Amino acid sequence: MEAADQGDQKGLVPLLHEVNSAAGRISVSRSTLYEEMKAGRIASVTIGRRRFVPESALIEYVQRLQSEQRGGADENSPPGTTERQTVPGVRASLANTVRRPRAPGAV
Repeated sequence: MEAADQGDQKGLVPLLHEVNSAAGRISVSRSTLYEEMKAGRIASVTIGRRRFVPESALIEYVQRLQSEQRGGADENSPPGTTERQTVPGVRASLANTVRRPRAPGAV
Protein backbone atom coordinates (compact mmCIF):
# COMPACT_ATOMS: atom_id res chain seq x y z
CA MET A 1 0.00 0.00 0.00
CA GLU A 2 1.04 3.56 -0.60
CA ALA A 3 1.78 6.09 2.12
CA ALA A 4 -1.51 7.91 1.51
CA ASP A 5 -3.34 4.65 2.16
CA GLN A 6 -1.65 3.64 5.42
CA GLY A 7 -2.53 4.69 8.95
CA ASP A 8 0.41 5.39 11.22
CA GLN A 9 1.47 3.27 14.19
CA LYS A 10 -1.09 4.96 16.47
CA GLY A 11 -3.99 3.45 14.51
CA LEU A 12 -5.02 6.69 12.81
CA VAL A 13 -7.18 6.43 9.71
CA PRO A 14 -5.57 7.89 6.57
CA LEU A 15 -7.06 11.05 5.10
CA LEU A 16 -6.99 9.65 1.54
CA HIS A 17 -7.72 6.11 0.35
CA GLU A 18 -6.84 4.47 -2.94
CA VAL A 19 -9.97 3.31 -4.77
CA ASN A 20 -9.58 -0.36 -3.79
CA SER A 21 -9.06 0.55 -0.14
CA ALA A 22 -12.01 2.98 -0.14
CA ALA A 23 -14.28 0.35 -1.66
CA GLY A 24 -13.23 -2.12 1.02
CA ARG A 25 -13.72 0.46 3.74
CA ILE A 26 -17.44 0.80 2.91
CA SER A 27 -17.84 -2.84 1.80
CA VAL A 28 -18.75 -2.26 -1.84
CA SER A 29 -17.09 -3.41 -5.03
CA ARG A 30 -14.58 -1.25 -6.85
CA SER A 31 -16.99 -0.82 -9.77
CA THR A 32 -19.81 0.26 -7.43
CA LEU A 33 -17.49 2.85 -5.91
CA TYR A 34 -16.63 4.18 -9.38
CA GLU A 35 -20.36 4.35 -10.22
CA GLU A 36 -21.04 6.33 -7.04
CA MET A 37 -18.16 8.70 -7.81
CA LYS A 38 -19.39 9.18 -11.39
CA ALA A 39 -22.90 9.94 -10.12
CA GLY A 40 -21.46 12.52 -7.72
CA ARG A 41 -22.49 10.68 -4.57
CA ILE A 42 -18.89 10.13 -3.41
CA ALA A 43 -16.24 12.82 -3.81
CA SER A 44 -12.72 12.00 -5.00
CA VAL A 45 -9.48 13.80 -5.73
CA THR A 46 -6.69 13.14 -8.18
CA ILE A 47 -3.02 13.51 -7.47
CA GLY A 48 -1.11 13.24 -10.71
CA ARG A 49 -2.83 10.39 -12.53
CA ARG A 50 -4.02 8.61 -9.39
CA ARG A 51 -7.49 8.91 -7.87
CA PHE A 52 -8.07 8.97 -4.12
CA VAL A 53 -11.21 9.10 -1.98
CA PRO A 54 -11.06 11.29 1.13
CA GLU A 55 -12.04 9.62 4.39
CA SER A 56 -14.51 12.48 4.94
CA ALA A 57 -16.26 11.61 1.65
CA LEU A 58 -16.76 8.01 2.78
CA ILE A 59 -18.15 9.15 6.13
CA GLU A 60 -20.54 11.63 4.46
CA TYR A 61 -21.71 8.95 2.01
CA VAL A 62 -22.49 6.43 4.77
CA GLN A 63 -24.22 9.11 6.88
CA ARG A 64 -26.34 10.10 3.88
CA LEU A 65 -27.35 6.46 3.32
CA GLN A 66 -28.26 6.12 6.99
CA SER A 67 -30.35 9.29 7.03
CA GLU A 68 -32.14 8.23 3.83
CA GLN A 69 -32.96 4.90 5.42
CA ARG A 70 -34.13 6.43 8.70
CA GLY A 71 -36.03 9.28 7.08
CA GLY A 72 -37.93 7.25 4.50
CA ALA A 73 -40.65 5.84 6.74
CA ASP A 74 -43.13 8.01 8.59
CA GLU A 75 -43.24 6.99 12.25
CA ASN A 76 -47.02 7.65 12.34
CA SER A 77 -47.75 5.37 9.38
CA PRO A 78 -49.54 2.13 10.13
CA PRO A 79 -47.51 -1.06 9.59
CA GLY A 80 -47.33 -2.24 5.99
CA THR A 81 -47.65 1.22 4.45
CA THR A 82 -44.13 1.40 3.12
CA GLU A 83 -42.42 -0.11 0.11
CA ARG A 84 -38.78 -1.00 -0.31
CA GLN A 85 -36.57 0.63 -2.91
CA THR A 86 -32.87 0.10 -3.38
CA VAL A 87 -30.40 2.92 -2.95
CA PRO A 88 -29.08 3.92 -6.42
CA GLY A 89 -25.72 2.39 -7.20
CA VAL A 90 -25.74 -0.04 -4.29
CA ARG A 91 -26.55 -3.70 -4.73
CA ALA A 92 -29.95 -4.67 -3.39
CA SER A 93 -29.96 -6.45 -0.05
CA LEU A 94 -31.89 -6.03 3.16
CA ALA A 95 -29.10 -3.84 4.52
CA ASN A 96 -29.13 -1.53 1.50
CA THR A 97 -32.79 -0.65 1.17
CA VAL A 98 -34.67 2.52 1.89
CA ARG A 99 -38.23 2.55 3.13
CA ARG A 100 -40.34 5.09 1.27
CA PRO A 101 -43.95 5.91 2.20
CA ARG A 102 -46.49 4.76 -0.33
CA ALA A 103 -48.65 7.39 -1.93
CA PRO A 104 -52.18 7.49 -0.48
CA GLY A 105 -54.36 5.10 -2.40
CA ALA A 106 -51.37 3.32 -4.03
CA VAL A 107 -51.69 -0.41 -4.56
